[in-house]
Amino acid sequence: MSLLELIQNSSTGKDNRNFHSANITFLEEYFPKRNANDMTYKVLDFKNGDSDEIKYFSDRVSAYIKKCRWKNQGFKLAVVPSSQKGPPRNSVHEMAWNIVKNLGVFYEQGALYRYKSIQPCHISNTRDQGVHFNSIGVNSNVIGNSYILLDDIYTTGNTINACEKLLLQKGAERVIKMTIAKTIS
Repeated sequence: MSLLELIQNSSTGKDNRNFHSANITFLEEYFPKRNANDMTYKVLDFKNGDSDEIKYFSDRVSAYIKKCRWKNQGFKLAVVPSSQKGPPRNSVHEMAWNIVKNLGVFYEQGALYRYKSIQPCHISNTRDQGVHFNSIGVNSNVIGNSYILLDDIYTTGNTINACEKLLLQKGAERVIKMTIAKTIS
């Protein structure tokens, strides 16, 4: 089933809207601080490790996955690694564990890892996927597996798209990309 079919087959209600852009599902629009709204501060609190916001977004992502037709097709969770060397250890990682508790899905911790630290994209303003191809590795045997790839915010989608390409190059069958927010400038 194509991503377009997945999107068309997932219900979205007025109070629980989800957006799709560049084949990336996102829950909310994120406005930089100069145009901040209440949701912007919820997203920033999530990124800063606020346990209430991690639970809030974990529940939202879980609810979205639960209503999708593909939820029972053996998808595993994977997390986009942060800019720092090593496996993901951030709010998205915590959210993945909450989704495991909520849905009983498998989180392939460390499926993707950063083997070389880079400057965060919002600081360096680097939007080149090559930076990610030269610093992210695939740690596990992904051949034939399908993944829900999680990240917090995307602006251009280069990081999550690079991770998708890396998983597919190593033999993953399918990758569905999901973030809690998309930057709106």
